[in-house]
Amino acid sequence: MENLRGILSDRGWDVVTVTEELGSEKESRSDTNILRYAQDNDVIVATIDRKFVCRLREAGVKVVTLDVKDMADIMDEKLKLETC
Repeated sequence: MENLRGILSDRGWDVVTVTEELGSEKESRSDTNILRYAQDNDVIVATIDRKFVCRLREAGVKVVTLDVKDMADIMDEKLKLETC
């Protein structure tokens, strides 16, 4: 995730990690705590957890997700571009 953070930061996004904001303890980084933090701070959550995505959206939290199909579509597109 650190590489992703660096790339997004370089592109102008203000990126923080759950561990930075909530701590390294697993209990501190629970879905409930992440949801509460997102609501309190009006942030966009990035996750691959589809169940959590639904919960976040139902709570009115902005969320972006990349699931396996998204990754496959991106890889397929890149492979087609790189194949001679």
